[in-house]
Amino acid sequence: GLYCVLHSCQCGQYKRSKSNSCDACTSPSNEISNQALTGNMSPSKGFFSNFRNPLHKNKWMFVWDFDQTLTISHASDRPLPIPDEQIHADLVDVEFFRALTAHLHNQGHFIKLASFASGKGKDVIAAYLRYCFGPNESRPYLKDEGIAAYYPGEGVGKNGHIERLLQAAGSKVQPKHVVLFDDRDDNVQIARSAGYQAV
Repeated sequence: GLYCVLHSCQCGQYKRSKSNSCDACTSPSNEISNQALTGNMSPSKGFFSNFRNPLHKNKWMFVWDFDQTLTISHASDRPLPIPDEQIHADLVDVEFFRALTAHLHNQGHFIKLASFASGKGKDVIAAYLRYCFGPNESRPYLKDEGIAAYYPGEGVGKNGHIERLLQAAGSKVQPKHVVLFDDRDDNVQIARSAGYQAV
């Protein structure tokens, strides 16, 4: 199962009332799933503690789609340069994204980005990341090198992007410890069919 909802997981197991997941489920807590699904990306009290156990036992890779997942608009089509105030207004919740990615990085996990974009689109993504995290050469995670941005063939979703990102990480992450966040249901289903976790 992927996420725990109330007292049960999608895997069919039950979790204790004060647990973040059932005994069999080693996936992220239900809160980030619900936030990703509803678009309410503001962390609640105690939210970040959900990512200490049981995630710390393994290295995880969290892969974010860009357009209309991190952003409100289909931002990769926008012309450059983009003023900072426009970037800020277009991000769903920049403070939450900064805090979440910093926390996951500090816990030893990987944060990457996968997008159907290339050329100018990748430059737009890089501009948004500079706004969020500072210059590429000085930030410790979500560097431009961690962006997989290209247009794949039909019916493969983001799986090729994920494979590239896994190859770059070496043997540090198992496919079952990859979580894709994407606004398109077909990308989610294709990722799940390959053994990745996706929402």
